[in-house]
Amino acid sequence: MTVFDDHVRSLLTKKGVASIGRALIAFEEGIQQTAPLEGMRAQDEERTPIKLMTICRPDNAIRYFPGVEPGEMPTAFVELVPPGRLPSGSTTFPTDMIDYAWSLVDDARTPRLDILGVPEGPTVGVLITVGRRALGLDGPLRQRVLFAVLADGTTFGIVRTHGEPTPRRSSKHIATISHDLMSALWLVGRALHVFPARIPPAPAVRR
Repeated sequence: MTVFDDHVRSLLTKKGVASIGRALIAFEEGIQQTAPLEGMRAQDEERTPIKLMTICRPDNAIRYFPGVEPGEMPTAFVELVPPGRLPSGSTTFPTDMIDYAWSLVDDARTPRLDILGVPEGPTVGVLITVGRRALGLDGPLRQRVLFAVLADGTTFGIVRTHGEPTPRRSSKHIATISHDLMSALWLVGRALHVFPARIPPAPAVRR
């Protein structure tokens, strides 16, 4: 285990992971305020930019989001511009993202982010936001999804669906789920050298 790995591990305490979760909720709510899903036309989600970002824990936030309790270390979200072109938001997007993530693992141009002392702070996770269509009882539904994976295996999912009053939110461990987009994000983290080569085991459940 490297010095970087040790430092990231020290940041992803139970309290640290919880504060990242709150920052992700606030981040998604900020997107909703800027570009309300209710105001989008049926075809607009196809033009919604797919954003791949890193999750960082800086000493001094370059971006501050509400939801982080006073005294907690802030969370920063930094847009990632990796080599190659992200897949489009088609129906095969999740599996296409896995192929793309593997290409990053094998691409020498993929930046290494396992460094300390950078202004935005060390990278502790990866997230993606994308618009998509889902099949509902009355036809296609417009959705905006935010998925994130942390270096300790924690996953966060926020799915906002047109017509539903509140988004659906979830937090699990990647070792306990089968999800193509989460797997793709884990591979992206590996390619950036900020995630371990093997997925860590899920923490034991205390009774």
